[in-house]
Amino acid sequence: MEIEKHIVIGKPYTKVLPIKRNYGIDDDIEEKLIYINKKFKGTQNIKAIIIFTLIIILSFLLGLLRTNNINKAFICSFISIFPSIIFFLLIMNKRAPKTSLHRAYEKYKEDINNYKYWNGKDKNNYWHSLTGIGFEYALAELFNLYGYRTALTKASGDKGVDIILEKDYDILIVQCKAHKVKISPNVARKLYDSMKYFGIEKSILASVSGFTSGVYEYVYDKNIELIETNDILEMMNELET
Repeated sequence: MEIEKHIVIGKPYTKVLPIKRNYGIDDDIEEKLIYINKKFKGTQNIKAIIIFTLIIILSFLLGLLRTNNINKAFICSFISIFPSIIFFLLIMNKRAPKTSLHRAYEKYKEDINNYKYWNGKDKNNYWHSLTGIGFEYALAELFNLYGYRTALTKASGDKGVDIILEKDYDILIVQCKAHKVKISPNVARKLYDSMKYFGIEKSILASVSGFTSGVYEYVYDKNIELIETNDILEMMNELET
């Protein structure tokens, strides 16, 4: 389809509140990670100091060996301070390698964030609170969980298309309406015109407030699926099974 769009990649769905023990970590995991990081940092400090000191000493000895002059040897050791400091800082800034505990805790935190993100989106009032682009993005994320490659179109010049769905080489277009009143047949007619314009065989008309009876009559013999809030909530509930 020749239409400007950008891909939507939704967050992984996490409905059940993650529990630390299921990730092989304890309630004191934060303290354990702090200890591991401090221990690594302490070891790095000792290494950095030892290497820094060795470079200075070796520079002094090398200067003394080559010049047989103690003053020039001190100059050599003084000059070596600058690269030694750079090397010292590189060692000091090295991050602690991730252990299995680090990875388990990161996974736990990621799932917690995903849980917080999706929590409450299976409620009627959430979808009715959305407006415009918010409804489009939320619905695109939901279809993403169902295996669709989803994309939002540009706000203007979209020819009545808000979301493009692709799956198994099939393309569907979606028109979203977050109006507080039921949608009239005129919206369905425009969507059908878009189907013909783009050569799309199937489309979806989504509304948080439902449709008038005229819409159902209009789409009866057309391949336009009507989705309202109850249908969206049912889709959310199916994700939990």
